[in-house]
Amino acid sequence: MELAELLNGKQIPRQSMLLSHSPYIDENGLARISGRIDMANAASVDTKRPVILPPKHPYTKLLIKNYHEKAGHCL
Repeated sequence: MELAELLNGKQIPRQSMLLSHSPYIDENGLARISGRIDMANAASVDTKRPVILPPKHPYTKLLIKNYHEKAGHCL
């Protein structure tokens, strides 16, 4: 829902959990967050402005599982 609002250039609802993260759509069409870390000079743009992923989407779960296993946190 919030992604559709951002893509259409509209404000996201006040009750959205994303609102406090200053979400925006980048030049590639990805939803990202911004904030005070933008002032950090040593960090890359990808580090300062991470992509927003839907928490219950199967791809997000697979991505997290992959990095979890790479870090040796297998169950």
